[in-house]
Amino acid sequence: TLLLSAAPRARAQAEPPEDRGEASPAAETAPGPQPFGMQLSAGAGAGQRDVSLPTQLGTRKLETGLFPALAVLLSADAGIGSHGLMGARFHYQTSVGIEATQTLSAGSEKHSSLRAHRVEAGLTPGLRFGASERSVILRFFAGWSFRGLRSVVDMSVPSYTLHGPVLRPELRIPFANGTLELRLAPEVQLIAGVTSDLQRAGATGKSGFAYAGEVTLSARISRGLLASLSYREA
Repeated sequence: TLLLSAAPRARAQAEPPEDRGEASPAAETAPGPQPFGMQLSAGAGAGQRDVSLPTQLGTRKLETGLFPALAVLLSADAGIGSHGLMGARFHYQTSVGIEATQTLSAGSEKHSSLRAHRVEAGLTPGLRFGASERSVILRFFAGWSFRGLRSVVDMSVPSYTLHGPVLRPELRIPFANGTLELRLAPEVQLIAGVTSDLQRAGATGKSGFAYAGEVTLSARISRGLLASLSYREA
C-alpha cells in the first residue's frame, strides 16, 4: 500500500509554576513538564491485494491490481521524564472501488466488487535518544490488528478476516534540521483468528504468523502540519 497523508498536529503543555521568589534546589534540577500531543491525519493512495489459497485441488488465486485506498490515523503522545515516551494509536485503512476478475476452469471469467480493510489499535511506548525533538526515536507498537477482504458475490477465495496481536518496532530518524523524518518499521503478527470459511476452503489452520514492513518519509510543512508518503508490504 502506498499512501500520501496530511496531519494537523496539536500540542499542549502544562503551564510553568508561578514565580513566588527563590526556587528550591529540587525545583531547579527537576525536568520541566513534558508536552502532550495529539495528531489526526487523513491519507489517500493506492493498494494492491494478491491472495493465494492452497487447496486439495490446487492453488486458488485472486488478484485485484491497483486500487484507490483511504486511511485515517489518530494518535496521542506524552513524555515520560526527559527521554521516555508513551502513546496510543488507532489506524484504519480501506479500499475504494476494487474490481476483481477470477478465471474459472472452463475458461470463463467471474467478476466481483471487493472491499479490503485493515484496522489496528494499540500502545506506542518509546525512547528518545537525546533531549531535542530532533533526536532519533525508537518506538514499539504493541496492539491488535484486523485485516479483511469482502466480496459482493461468492468467489473461489471466500471473504475472510484475519486478526491477532501485533508487534512493530519503529525507528524514526529526523534529518534536514528536523524538517524531514524517515521511519523504518518491520512487523510481526500472530494470527490468532481465521474466518471459518477460509479454513474450510483451503489448507489453512486456525493460527499462524504474518510478517510485514513499512517505510515512511514525512515532511514538516508548518509548525502544525505534516505530509507523509508511506509504503507497506505484507
